Amino acid sequence: DTALAYLMNNVLSDENARQPALGSLDPFDIERPVGARSGRSTSGTEIWAVGYTPNRVAAVWVAGRPEDTTLGRSPRIAASLWNALMRVATQDLPPDGWLVPAGITIVDVCDPSGLLPTRDCPAVVSEVFLSGNEPAQADTLYRRVAVNRETGFLATVYTPASLVEERVFMVLPEKALEWAKSAGIAAAPTSYDAIQSLQVNPNVHIS
Repeated sequence: DTALAYLMNNVLSDENARQPALGSLDPFDIERPVGARSGRSTSGTEIWAVGYTPNRVAAVWVAGRPEDTTLGRSPRIAASLWNALMRVATQDLPPDGWLVPAGITIVDVCDPSGLLPTRDCPAVVSEVFLSGNEPAQADTLYRRVAVNRETGFLATVYTPASLVEERVFMVLPEKALEWAKSAGIAAAPTSYDAIQSLQVNPNVHIS
């Protein structure tokens, strides 16, 4: 199916998705659209890199001695060899990408939920979907709440208006709170602001 093939091309050509494994200097970058993947054996003695353009595909496999486990820590070795090979193989070809076929829809979504953006969404990205599978629900991961900017607690009708401030928080399930804390993501307050003592005018008395 051409639409499903395009979706897979889009996934495998995502440079940002390769960064955790290969670092910011992507060895699969040959200045043209590339779908690619690298890997290694469980023993760490074999590494490989497979990548393709619309016109060329190449695979590089590198193996070491059984006692040599350093290859497993360097997946960039195979990818760098692949880079040199593909630059030569594609040097006389136009840097074309993949044409968007029928059955594909590109939609702006909120990152990372993948739902439709709201005014509270801090990052909006374009995502590719098979037509009919686009998100229809607005994002629920980010929520705007009113807090007392001095105490950080949820504002109430008793909070002085001058201290009320709207803030956007990532609202996560209970099981994700520890992760959010370790990642430095501020959790939305769950406690309400204390009732402020009222200003009393000694010259006024209602009975």
